[in-house]
Amino acid sequence: EVKDKETEEKEKQPPPVLSKMLPRQEETLAKHLAHFPSALSASPRARRLYRKLKIRAYQRSRGEDPFDLDLAVSTILRNTDRYVIDASQPYADQIVPLLIAASSFEPKREEEEKKRASHGSSSADSSETDAVLSRLSLGSLLLSSALPQEFTHFHHYLSGASHSIAGLTSPYTARLLRPFIFRTSDLRPRKVAVLEEIVQCARRKLGAQAVPEYRPKSVDFCYLQQHHLSAINAFVSTFFWPVDLSECLQYPDFTVVALYGHLVVGCGFMTPDVKVNEAYISFLLVHPDFSRAGLGRIMLYHLIQTCMGKDVTLHVSVDNPAMLLYQQFGFKAERYCLDFYHRYFPPQHHLSKHAYFMRLKR
Repeated sequence: EVKDKETEEKEKQPPPVLSKMLPRQEETLAKHLAHFPSALSASPRARRLYRKLKIRAYQRSRGEDPFDLDLAVSTILRNTDRYVIDASQPYADQIVPLLIAASSFEPKREEEEKKRASHGSSSADSSETDAVLSRLSLGSLLLSSALPQEFTHFHHYLSGASHSIAGLTSPYTARLLRPFIFRTSDLRPRKVAVLEEIVQCARRKLGAQAVPEYRPKSVDFCYLQQHHLSAINAFVSTFFWPVDLSECLQYPDFTVVALYGHLVVGCGFMTPDVKVNEAYISFLLVHPDFSRAGLGRIMLYHLIQTCMGKDVTLHVSVDNPAMLLYQQFGFKAERYCLDFYHRYFPPQHHLSKHAYFMRLKR
């Protein structure tokens, strides 16, 4: 009778909620197992788990995605016309080659988003902010396959693409956003100064009639819109890592794009609801040719003003000069994050993979 009561109580208990381990959690577990060699020698299951964790870490270091059984099976189910199982043949002899073949194909977009959303940090304090970057990252997907072909031409990288200027309604706050946040002709970036000197030199040598006068364009700051997305993805992926920022279209109020004419020269993105009282700046970037001209200061000021009642947090590489700009706005370093950008930056990236977690308290 006692056993029957125990079994009934176990049956009444809800089943345990299982979730995939995050990459940081796998690394932590592998380090813990390495500190206990006696447990590895005594338990074959512990040795097998340790080997799997090391293999998965090695695959991530090479920019490859570790094998995901759920992802492979869902790929098979989505491609029933490609993968057909013969009922007259042994099931095991067919499913293993199918899983191997499925893992070699590029997953569907929504499956990749689920996979990126499952990545995060082992720290409870930074798991939400780390998950934001993981959600916006493309992992090891090729950038050329993730971006539309219209912005792979050299002309669009050089001069941008023209689109009609119009306001938009924010899906997040239902506010009507103006076409421009700010427009100025007072900024003088280094690239513009060099272009002016080149034109002036040509006008002196060839004559004013042969070479038209160069008229600098204004720098326009506007909200992220659909036609900016391809250029923005290419821009951020060039200087950071492959990203897909289409999620930011859901809250354009907390975005800013800097345009020189039709050319994207800077951008900034904030996630407004990473916590109840906290907003997180995921990216803030200025093209090197347009740096030290005040673009970053204007974009950071705009992002801070959009969340007046919340703390603003961000991660910055320890050797990134932008840290001085954040400190001027009142950001304080709260935590040193070891290897924070380990799975984001490519191996030969010029910035450090260690980061500071900074906060602007309100």
